[in-house]
Amino acid sequence: MKKFSILAVLGALLLTGCGVDMTTVLSNPEKDYYATGAWADWGNTTAKMTAVARGDEAVASIKDQLDDAEFLYVYKNVVLTDNQTWTATFTIDGVETTFNGGQTVKVIRTALDDKDSIDYWIQSPESGAVSNLTPDTLLIPNFVETAVEGIPGSWNDNLVAYETGTYTMVYAYIAAVGDVAAHHAMGLIATPAAA
Repeated sequence: MKKFSILAVLGALLLTGCGVDMTTVLSNPEKDYYATGAWADWGNTTAKMTAVARGDEAVASIKDQLDDAEFLYVYKNVVLTDNQTWTATFTIDGVETTFNGGQTVKVIRTALDDKDSIDYWIQSPESGAVSNLTPDTLLIPNFVETAVEGIPGSWNDNLVAYETGTYTMVYAYIAAVGDVAAHHAMGLIATPAAA
């Protein structure tokens, strides 16, 4: 009987994703997060991100990367265009590549319920490095003070979408696991075109 109980528990764990909590909303009790970029006039007052659970449909396509997320936020319907008069240029695989400024994004972390009390912009020297949840859609510049030949950008450069379009912007704070330190992560999930 005891053996059957252990097998039943193990089976239940396998069926529920090895115990990863998919239903709890992962909000930071001390901070707010704002999506920003040229699309938002670089403001931090209009695009407050919403905390979600790992199982939220908005992050379904990247849920396997979120097992260790401590905080998880999204902002939907970010429309990135080519309507700016300035550009961002990066050397990617040896090729100088230019993006319209309308494709740039960042996240701002503030004190809870105090949008004017900015901790830092993500990514920046103050935030630390950011890992990429969606490398097919988002370019995150290299986390160095001065750009290195052959590697795109530096830590003060804006993150940029490879293509114009409508996206859900994702921010996660990933807890430390083993030798990997806790860190920020970001992604852009393309919104499917209406049928």
